[in-house]
Amino acid sequence: MTSYNLLNGTHTSERSDLMKTLLREEWGYNGLIMTDWVIGAMGFQGKYRMAKSAPTIAAGNDLFMPGSEEDYNLAMSALKGENQGFQLTREEAEYCAAHVIDTAWKMHSWM
Repeated sequence: MTSYNLLNGTHTSERSDLMKTLLREEWGYNGLIMTDWVIGAMGFQGKYRMAKSAPTIAAGNDLFMPGSEEDYNLAMSALKGENQGFQLTREEAEYCAAHVIDTAWKMHSWM
């Protein structure tokens, strides 16, 4: 589970160097990565913006929690190229979706 803490001014949930490079490549982790599940944690006041779904997904977080309609709309607009602030590629979304499906499949096989 990632956090919403800031590391050098960037939410750790939005850092691909932590998810993709360190956790997946260097440590070999192949499981599901999800954000913290605290609604108020994303509402930082001050000079830093709130953590957003699209950059969090692009960084390698498979699940953005708890997720809302606004988060969905932001991710979809970034995926369609309609978001001025951030773009999300189909490959990035599929990368995360594959981990969610793999986890669901593994859980199903346990039953």
